[in-house]
Amino acid sequence: MVTDVVPVRHDRWYDFSVCGEAGARVGDWLRAGTTHGLDRLAGADTVIIPPPPDLDASRPALIDAVRVAHRAGARMVALCTGAFVLAEAGLLDGRRATPTGCTRTCCSAGTRP
Repeated sequence: MVTDVVPVRHDRWYDFSVCGEAGARVGDWLRAGTTHGLDRLAGADTVIIPPPPDLDASRPALIDAVRVAHRAGARMVALCTGAFVLAEAGLLDGRRATPTGCTRTCCSAGTRP
């Protein structure tokens, strides 16, 4: 699941959409009825990527959508291990990054806290 723009005011400065593949979830604690597919990211100004429920899962559709949004100029924000999605998309190549709240469990695969 990906959130594409964060609302900060009630005067409609921003549109807010929750995007994702059918059945998308954040960990085991949040399941959202996504009303928009990943194709909506292409027009986003800001893309916020929450922690994926399974760091080892293959997610080519999400990776492609993140790359398209980035090429279109979207600001990219990753929460916690959502940074691994940015890394998998190649957006962190040549940069140092550490996911917030990175634990030994999530970083045991050779990434550094």
